[in-house]
Amino acid sequence: MQKMQSLSKWLKWIFAMYLIVLPVIQIVIWTYLDKQTVRTGATELLPYGVVLPPPITDVVETKFVCFLISMVPTAITMFVFYYLSRLFSLYSKGIIFEDSNVNLIKKIAYLLLIKAAIGPVFEAAITAAWTMGNPVGERVIMLTSQTINLNGIVTALIILVAAWVMNEGQKLKQEQLFTV
Repeated sequence: MQKMQSLSKWLKWIFAMYLIVLPVIQIVIWTYLDKQTVRTGATELLPYGVVLPPPITDVVETKFVCFLISMVPTAITMFVFYYLSRLFSLYSKGIIFEDSNVNLIKKIAYLLLIKAAIGPVFEAAITAAWTMGNPVGERVIMLTSQTINLNGIVTALIILVAAWVMNEGQKLKQEQLFTV
């Protein structure tokens, strides 16, 4: 139990640090992303691994709109890390099979489902915003088969089942407490 609590304390702080790091990464990406970077295909750090078509011009307003759009999935990920930090904080205190843990796990799973579901909308919005400054006929709205995140959906469903199992275990624990 002591090792689990010690590891949980570390994980709590790691997930909390990601809350700061994720928006900073997005700011850096959209500050330094330019035509040449897109032409070379160096956009792997964008959410969902979106491949952007080359823009005609580098416009600050376009980058800002794209930054705002990319903050939607980033904000969802930040909430996941926030709830993970809270969950591991409870684990570090030895609180394991409680309602609060189950609620946090459910929130994480639902957020992961939402993030997987908005992938196609995000990709369409980001590519449309990125090429909005292009002349008519060279604007793009892109959707790919990679946009649908089946791994994310399956992972979220597995986490929901685990939360359900933990909830049932918590109920059994409560019943045992009141059994004479």
